[in-house]
Amino acid sequence: MKIVFLGDSLVLQTAGIKQYNLLLLETLAQYPRLTDLIVIVPEHSEELSDYDQRIVSIDALPMHQKWRHLTQIPKRVNEIKPDLVIEPAHFGPFRVNYPIKRCTVIHDLTPISHPQFHPWSSRLGHRLTLNPILKKSDLILTNSETTQISIRRFQPKTKQIQVLSPPIAERESTQYHQTRSAPYLLAIGTQEPRKDYVNLLKAYAKIKADLDLVIIGGKGWKNSKFDQLLKNHPKRSSIVMTGYISQAEKQQWMANASIFVATSVAEGLGLPLLEILPYQIPVVCSDLPSFREIGGSKFDYFPVGYATVLAQKLDRYAARLPLRLDYTQRIESWKSKRKSEVEAVFTTFDAWL
Repeated sequence: MKIVFLGDSLVLQTAGIKQYNLLLLETLAQYPRLTDLIVIVPEHSEELSDYDQRIVSIDALPMHQKWRHLTQIPKRVNEIKPDLVIEPAHFGPFRVNYPIKRCTVIHDLTPISHPQFHPWSSRLGHRLTLNPILKKSDLILTNSETTQISIRRFQPKTKQIQVLSPPIAERESTQYHQTRSAPYLLAIGTQEPRKDYVNLLKAYAKIKADLDLVIIGGKGWKNSKFDQLLKNHPKRSSIVMTGYISQAEKQQWMANASIFVATSVAEGLGLPLLEILPYQIPVVCSDLPSFREIGGSKFDYFPVGYATVLAQKLDRYAARLPLRLDYTQRIESWKSKRKSEVEAVFTTFDAWL
């Protein structure tokens, strides 16, 4: 099978969607009947040096990045004549010739379900394109059962949806140096309203324990309320904002953290919660279906938006530090589930040959 992978997100993004798509690309490379795996990118990427990269560049014209998906990228795909084209970031694939199969990866429907948390361009793009994409795709891949259910509710007539969970990475055997002298809470995710870091800052102001707070993630959008609260926070000197950092640096912070905290209002999955499992760190997170998919009964959940409850839970864990929990069963269960999902997706591919 010849597969074309539309790789804008692998070059232009830094958040969880990029990490998931890199893992997806690695999974596709393991397909036993794969003959060619071609990645269309806006510019050459050293990170993708193991793959056959084909460049469809982005001009300085407004909206040209998206316009390429309707013009230049379909033209290139049709010239390559693959058996399958995969769009791993919601938008497309568009205008590809029959009998090329179309696969779209949907990570979440929050631009539809929680539009107040997204830029207008994302809201508009989903409103205009999501229904046609769901109708025309031969396969929709989702990162979780939660996202799969959301799609079924939004468009019950969607033909074929399969879950392909990301893998849990093995913990590196590297000896990590101490990143912080004081014990600290760790949160990971882009600074944007859906992550509800405003509620995290409010809870952090209420805790009695002597803990620092470290937030890993790049700047997002609609952050004025968070920025103001951070600037005037009574514990500002104990808050570390790392910005976007490398995977190796992130592993350093995870290895030395005392408690992991996730305050999101809505998530399709929650990749950082998967990443943290091998480090055996206590997890306190908002009570979301996607988070329960990962943590089951092992995580400690609090009602979305309840800063006081979150603070109380964090204080209870702080009183027991240092503390490590055994997530072995959750990890093994996830690995088994993912193995079955990969086999099911590859079986779908086989049927197209």
